[in-house]
Amino acid sequence: MKKIARSLTEQEARVVGLLLEDSSGGERDRLRRWQLPRSTYHHIRRKAYAEGWVHARYIPDPRLFGLHWISFLLVRPFADWRGALAEALSRDPRAVHLAVGPTLVFSIHWEASEAAAGRRWAMIEKAGWAAGGLQLTVELTARSVPVYFDYEGLWANLTDRPGTSGYPRGLVGGAASPGSSPPGPMTPHQRWAVRYLLERVATSSTRTDPGSPGGPFGLPFSVRRLMAQGWVAHRSMLDPSSIPPYQGRIANRTYFVAGTPRPGAQPERLFQQLAGECRVYPFLFVAGADRWLIGAAGGARDGTPPTAPRRPVLPTIGEACQGIEIFEADGSSFRPQVDHRYERLLTEASSEPEP
Repeated sequence: MKKIARSLTEQEARVVGLLLEDSSGGERDRLRRWQLPRSTYHHIRRKAYAEGWVHARYIPDPRLFGLHWISFLLVRPFADWRGALAEALSRDPRAVHLAVGPTLVFSIHWEASEAAAGRRWAMIEKAGWAAGGLQLTVELTARSVPVYFDYEGLWANLTDRPGTSGYPRGLVGGAASPGSSPPGPMTPHQRWAVRYLLERVATSSTRTDPGSPGGPFGLPFSVRRLMAQGWVAHRSMLDPSSIPPYQGRIANRTYFVAGTPRPGAQPERLFQQLAGECRVYPFLFVAGADRWLIGAAGGARDGTPPTAPRRPVLPTIGEACQGIEIFEADGSSFRPQVDHRYERLLTEASSEPEP
């Protein structure tokens, strides 16, 4: 007898949406807006983290580490060399994220220079590990990575909830605040505060519940100040391959689309079209000078047609970009081996003053 997969309840879907919202507003206000009883929310929240539907992470501004370049790699590995490629990338101390599937390896590296990223791609080509792929390296500005692993828009669309609270959230933090400028070298106390946050989610024992030591509650004042200034952000990240379907809808496939911008094309315009007329909400958007990269999740709606017509996605991207490449991976087999491990960048020993 075939086992029937369970679906999310309406309240479970609302709790996931509330978590992905990552709002700084008070809990009472958020529960009122989402129409959730407090006890129900806390019970489902624990389940969501324990089951791996959502993961809590802290994302620092790369400039805290003196790193002003971000490199994204999408590699189609030869089957017999996939393990060697993944192992080499996972050992890279600049690798903050690495996901591996049967036909696709995706990694993110935070760099001090553009030249360092170029040497990495040259190493892959020299080793003969890949059948193809691309590397996109961008200098970090307020516009270069306007969406960075923000799943709020995707979930709102999947559950037919109108509007979002903070989407899209990018990678730049403090520079988004009026009058803010990139920090100088971190002081010992700032280094302690950053390490304190990042290491809270570095072990599996602290990943299950944002109310536990892995979450943003009960933090020392110096740590909360760093977050209030925007240099470190709390982010709840969806795992589409782990979460049950909602009313027959799933988003268990990952797509990356890269292309060269056409003359006069603006990334802001393309993003508005995708999130508006196409109703596609990228979790990643990278706008380099000569190439753009879009990461999105998609899947089936169990035969249910969309509630309203939508603009075709690929022709829309084609109006803004040319030389388009598409990379696709199944969520169940496309798993992280380095899962947003930003504490790896803190290689120097730091003093630990009192909070």
